[in-house]
Amino acid sequence: MFSIPLFDKSTNQTGTYDGFTSDKAVDGRLYYPTDDQNDQRYCAHPLNVKGQPAEWWIDLGEMYKIHSVTLYNTGNPGG
Repeated sequence: MFSIPLFDKSTNQTGTYDGFTSDKAVDGRLYYPTDDQNDQRYCAHPLNVKGQPAEWWIDLGEMYKIHSVTLYNTGNPGG
């Protein structure tokens, strides 16, 4: 078993909420910096349209058998 590095992989999502682009999900940051700026520089957020699923995806570049996925929420109070 091995981990697949996701940094700089191609990402996309179902629309972008308030500037929170999909690439932020794989930039390696788990927490906001200590400057207390709660803005779109540090996380991804798909657009949530009522009645439709909000989705995010990544192109791994090749086929893999994936047995588990670990997701992290942001470490900020609003996340």
